[in-house]
Amino acid sequence: MTLTDHKFFSEIVDTSIPELNILKKYTAENNYQKCRRVFASYVRCVLEPEKFFSTYQCTQPEQSKDDILENAEKAIRHYMVSCKIPHDFGNKKVDWTFNPTANGYIEWPVQLNRHAELETLAKAYRLTSDIRYAEACSELFESWKEQMLSPKTDEEKRSVGWRTLECGIRQGLVWPVVFHTFFNEFSDDTLVDWCKSVWEQGNELSRFPTARNWLIMEMNGLLHIGVLNPWLSDATRWKNQALKTLEKEIAGQVYADGVHNELSTDYQIVIIKNYSVAVRLCKAYEINVPELIMERLEKALMIYVTHMMPNGVTPSINDGAFVDSKNLIGGYMDLFGSNKIFKNIISETKPTDQLSFVFEYAGLASLRTGWSKNDSFVFFDGGEFGAGHQHEDKLSFVFFTNGKLALCEGNNYAYDTSDMRKYVLSTYAHNTLLVDSMGQNRRKNYKWHPDMINKKSDLKFKLSDTVDSLSAEYHEGYGEDAGTDVVHRRNLYFVKSLADLKPFVICVDRVYSSCEHSYDIMWHVDSGNIIQHEKSIKSQHLDILISDYSGVNVSTVTGQTEPHMQGWTANSAIQGDFRPVCCVLHNIRSKTFRHTTVLFPATDGLKIEKIESGYDVDDKKIKLVLSDKTELYFEETLF
Repeated sequence: MTLTDHKFFSEIVDTSIPELNILKKYTAENNYQKCRRVFASYVRCVLEPEKFFSTYQCTQPEQSKDDILENAEKAIRHYMVSCKIPHDFGNKKVDWTFNPTANGYIEWPVQLNRHAELETLAKAYRLTSDIRYAEACSELFESWKEQMLSPKTDEEKRSVGWRTLECGIRQGLVWPVVFHTFFNEFSDDTLVDWCKSVWEQGNELSRFPTARNWLIMEMNGLLHIGVLNPWLSDATRWKNQALKTLEKEIAGQVYADGVHNELSTDYQIVIIKNYSVAVRLCKAYEINVPELIMERLEKALMIYVTHMMPNGVTPSINDGAFVDSKNLIGGYMDLFGSNKIFKNIISETKPTDQLSFVFEYAGLASLRTGWSKNDSFVFFDGGEFGAGHQHEDKLSFVFFTNGKLALCEGNNYAYDTSDMRKYVLSTYAHNTLLVDSMGQNRRKNYKWHPDMINKKSDLKFKLSDTVDSLSAEYHEGYGEDAGTDVVHRRNLYFVKSLADLKPFVICVDRVYSSCEHSYDIMWHVDSGNIIQHEKSIKSQHLDILISDYSGVNVSTVTGQTEPHMQGWTANSAIQGDFRPVCCVLHNIRSKTFRHTTVLFPATDGLKIEKIESGYDVDDKKIKLVLSDKTELYFEETLF
């Protein structure tokens, strides 16, 4: 290890502790074997595993005993899994820098170094007391510390095992579970080396904190080191540094409406998980938790109520995920058990009388007709770019109707260098506008500023029992240079109650430019039996209608790879887990125009057969012709 015994026992360990004062004598004599014996004996005496496990919830998803034991046996055999991609190292030592993926997917070795297998071994040991799991854990740790030496200089590039993110995850979510399980089974040498490595990682976390969600994970790790390792002379300082930073960052990263500033349904969970683990640790060890942390944490968890689709999961937003709201919220009832809305989610009853929610700071909106499985739901992104993990998708929305997410997007994909990864980040994968085949490019000139957390977005809205209305615009440029003078304004009307029609969406796009361009308005339809009837699209779950004026060409693309990817959606962020969907394109060549699209759930009952809507940007009226020949007139609300 980089940290020597001499430095550890003479400088790092707090020898003012009476039981450890003898280390001064032994280090002066260079008798490090006695140092190790004394230190290990002291740690075993003062460690409080019952206190630690009394409130601590394991970070991995709930597993059956059989699954845990099966995975633990695999870990003993060096069968490792990272990013849900397995690799069998067999009789050889695990190579913690190895990458078995075909395209060098960097996340594989990086996430291997988060040590999920060590936690699995700890779970298996607590279930069985089988010493083989302790021995396997010791062997894996020893091989890791031999290969993953801590950086020697401040400037030295961190290896895959020494990014501060991995240090934070190991120390905040994994290693405490492992150590409080195996401390009596570890040899004196393994226990000392483990504690030395804990200090090395704490030193990295304290000196090189980063930003955004990484910083939260780093400080959660540093807090755990400070609280759980009181024999380290830096423990109190690190604990205070971590708590101060965590309080500051929840105010600086989580909007007042509860949305994390990266605007992702996945990284929102990262924030909730790390803060909740930190809170549980503080409660167990009688450390005061700032009220602001508890307040914002509860609001952050509430997002998984407001964003929940009728099928019980949230949409995948930016680098997000489809999240099961009931299961997620159920894991935090020990902290928020008095919250009636959360209780209702767990019991699968109507959480609240409020249906639609608008997040004025984040610029997001979740619109619904109700809370049952047969209800309809719209999620609209009309806000900021976000502080990280962003997609170029302003003004895009998705539509859950007829029991499924019929209007979908590209979702999130593995963080590799593939064309699919580039596609899901781009405008091509979303339900918005291309200009001359170019997508949005907020990324070029964007920089997050801390003051943004207190600024409301430009999203405008009106909510009612019959129609929810939204409006926002994009004017930040298209293409590699983020050029063109195009302004795209989108008004969205979620019509929840009109005649005897099923709930549907009217989307009005207004485009302003001094020059003529070619525009493609895209709709990603996840449905079977797609048929084009002139300018309308019919499918098993969703119909798309536009006015029959000239100058609009309608086409479809499914599973295209050249000249660019188009018509795909990712099922998850796992490599290779994606499939084709139909992308409907409305092509218009013009300077300035108004274009109206109606998205209506497929039905055998009363439906919209035709729409009439003016092309001029100042027009406001929309005529709907129903299947029974009834004519309805919709007066557009201009914000």
